[in-house]
Amino acid sequence: MKVINRLMLISMLVVCCCSCSARKMMVNEFTGILANGISVFEQDDDLEMLGKAFPANIKLLEALLETSPNNSELLVLLARFYGSYAFVSFEGKWERAVLKGNIAEEEQSGEGGRAVSILRETLNRYYVKGTDYALKALEVQHGPCGDQLKQVSTRDQFFNKLTENDVSALFWYGFNLGAYVNLNRDSIKAISMAQLAEKAMKRVIELNPGYYYGGAHLFLCAYYASRPPMLGGNMEAALSHYKNVKEIAGEDFLLADVYFGRFYLYQKQERKKFKDVMTRIIHYPQSRNAYPLYNKLAVIRAKMYLDAIDQLFE
Repeated sequence: MKVINRLMLISMLVVCCCSCSARKMMVNEFTGILANGISVFEQDDDLEMLGKAFPANIKLLEALLETSPNNSELLVLLARFYGSYAFVSFEGKWERAVLKGNIAEEEQSGEGGRAVSILRETLNRYYVKGTDYALKALEVQHGPCGDQLKQVSTRDQFFNKLTENDVSALFWYGFNLGAYVNLNRDSIKAISMAQLAEKAMKRVIELNPGYYYGGAHLFLCAYYASRPPMLGGNMEAALSHYKNVKEIAGEDFLLADVYFGRFYLYQKQERKKFKDVMTRIIHYPQSRNAYPLYNKLAVIRAKMYLDAIDQLFE
């Protein structure tokens, strides 16, 4: 992590001293280096340090974007950083605040209610930025697509023309948009965009099902398990996608089990199995920790859900 930060500082100093064409070349080269090294973030489970590193890197990437505004790889990195920062640093805190209130978010008042509201505003801001950057990356390759995505009749046409080269942008578009929709289920406008996130992730699976540890399958597991049938919910599909994630990422990817418990088992109200899954996550052998960051988040979430088990299950 320190090596990457040093490299970024040196690169910025060089970029500032170069001509316009040379700056763009340097930005392009540096973006490639950072894209290859971003996995360093996921191999660290120091959440406090990562919470400080994300915003610094984001602002630097946005500064670089001024020099190369149509750099699709840089745009995808920003979409990934914004989505990851929101998920790693804020989403768990938001859900804990909601669960702690033991009442619907819109009914909360006082200090607890304000905390939930502030966290949701922060998450919304970052997920919207991530969505916009990912969409811009797709537009760099395929031209303006806003009108096509607004029309139900042309959405499939747009997604179907995307290729494997578009998978990264498409995944982070679906990830950020889907997270935004999940936060705003009280908004008709947000709910109307849910199908876009679903279609994006289904297309990712068609093009590259193993991308990001099978992340599109994980998204769709939560998506289908958390919605009623009249809004596209499908418990059979949710279970199938969970199994696909485990097949792709392996038994050590504990975040899949957290999602399975929180959405699928919760929806089926299988309290005992839910408790067993969360307990297993908490006591999973550290020697088999192939996913330091995501397993750390999984353990934190599992403890939080066990603490709230009486609220989640009747």
